[in-house]
Amino acid sequence: VTFNDTTYKYLLRRPKSSGHIHLGYTCNPNWYISLGVKFASDRYDVGGYQEPDVKLDGSLILNAYASYKLNRSVEFFTDLQNITNTHFFEICGFSATPFTVSGGIRVKL
Repeated sequence: VTFNDTTYKYLLRRPKSSGHIHLGYTCNPNWYISLGVKFASDRYDVGGYQEPDVKLDGSLILNAYASYKLNRSVEFFTDLQNITNTHFFEICGFSATPFTVSGGIRVKL
């Protein structure tokens, strides 16, 4: 909006505050579970040609992970991202990842 130097007070796409907490627990030699929380405060993105900048809302994202080792060679895992299906934007106009579940098997040869 202005041509003043705002480098240290107003960084586009950079939240003023953000954080990530990750807690993991090995239940026994076979099971591992973890829970992660990401937080980002409000931030601004480019509005467009001669348009004011757009304020993007902050977000709180919850993730979880679990794995089970069947033996030394085989491990099953699942990963849940954005469990609460929070709708948020990292970049104006492009939605971030919705609730996603992935899983698989790791095999060590």
